[in-house]
Amino acid sequence: MPATGLLAGALTVTSLLVTVFGNVPLHRYIRQWATTSVTDGYIEILQRWETFHAIRTMTALAAFVLIVIIAAAAGRGEPSPDAEGVLK
Repeated sequence: MPATGLLAGALTVTSLLVTVFGNVPLHRYIRQWATTSVTDGYIEILQRWETFHAIRTMTALAAFVLIVIIAAAAGRGEPSPDAEGVLK
């Protein structure tokens, strides 16, 4: 299960990075439309935002599912390796 935990962590970090470097900058740009007019090419901008949103949602959902699987496995009392890799 350690690899599953690492994968869940990597997916969570990916979701965060997509949000910070994809959605948030586009959201700042889109918010300007409330005080100005909508720019040319707005459909492409909205489609890029939707793509980033779909990626972050899927990575966050996959991370959550993996964490639930890890928690369920721990609740069943499956042996887990200690710090030295020896099963308890």
